[in-house]
Amino acid sequence: MLAFISLLLATGCGSQQMTDKSVDSVSDLRSRITDLDVPCDSEKSFRTSGIKEAISCGGNVWLTVYENDEQKNARISEYKSKKNRYLEGSNWTVVGPQEQLEKLTS
Repeated sequence: MLAFISLLLATGCGSQQMTDKSVDSVSDLRSRITDLDVPCDSEKSFRTSGIKEAISCGGNVWLTVYENDEQKNARISEYKSKKNRYLEGSNWTVVGPQEQLEKLTS
């Protein structure tokens, strides 16, 4: 499935607008995904080492914003090792079920 997301990103199927832009906060990222019909009822963000800010959207979608590429790349390595489905932008990631990620790339 990661290959499917990568293919969508490479072909530019609507995802360019979202993935090319950085966000200032996880609430900005939350606004972007909810505008594309991915639900996120939570507004409670948290901070921890290795990230700038994150939020859980109902337990199956996670939004994370990073301070730098090192943080983002470390997290992506973790996602890959756990075989999580994710979408990445310039300073953020969204982890979730394929059906939700497809909404962000179409």
